[in-house]
Amino acid sequence: MQLHRIAGHIQNIYLVQYPDKLLLLDGLCRADVAVVEAYVRGQLAMQPQDIKAVVVTHMHPDHAGGAALLRRRYGCQILTWQHSHAWYRGAWGLGRYLCDMLLAYFVARRQGKCWQNLFYSPYLKADGHLDDGQPIPGFEDWQALHTPGHTDRDLSVYHSQSRAIYVADSIIRIKDKLVAPFPVHYPARYRQSLTRLMQLEIGEFLLAHGEGGALSRAQLSELIINSPERPSSYYRLAKQMLRRQFSA
Repeated sequence: MQLHRIAGHIQNIYLVQYPDKLLLLDGLCRADVAVVEAYVRGQLAMQPQDIKAVVVTHMHPDHAGGAALLRRRYGCQILTWQHSHAWYRGAWGLGRYLCDMLLAYFVARRQGKCWQNLFYSPYLKADGHLDDGQPIPGFEDWQALHTPGHTDRDLSVYHSQSRAIYVADSIIRIKDKLVAPFPVHYPARYRQSLTRLMQLEIGEFLLAHGEGGALSRAQLSELIINSPERPSSYYRLAKQMLRRQFSA
């Protein structure tokens, strides 16, 4: 097993290579599909058809945006958390989807990236659903862990043999500082997820945003202490901004 980190449009991409197959630890931006195709052919001397499974950790544009396109082109399986309803359901869901798209474009602009089409369907039909602690089908050395907080369906993907874990957006590094993601819809569950990570034997944290590596219990404890106690969301952010505007 060999792990490759690829620079995506606004996030790190993690591709796991085996002699005859590939596993993507997340569902990319839509714009990253061409990046992965070129990397697989040029750097690995394999074919995109060798991507057998894509884990979608949650439904945000940089984690789910390329999954359906990869399946349509190459027939890979999409695996995600089992849930009773779509994350972007209803009118509130549409508003949330548009805000998440705007945030993705904002981050890309801050990083100096050229405009790319990031739009994707907010409704994902998975080929299989992952329970907490379940091995990834076809890649049983990797295990799905339910680590909600950022959303209600966040997954981390853990490789116990190498003690590496991909935590998607559960932990973000900005420069040298570890921070909670935005938004955090479920702060209590977020702290529980971080506490769970502290209890695992983890040698390397693979982050979607920022440099990963080894994180100490003290660093994780500080992140828990500094994590939001109330939900941080676009609605609450807008409400706070309006209050400041009218109180000025």
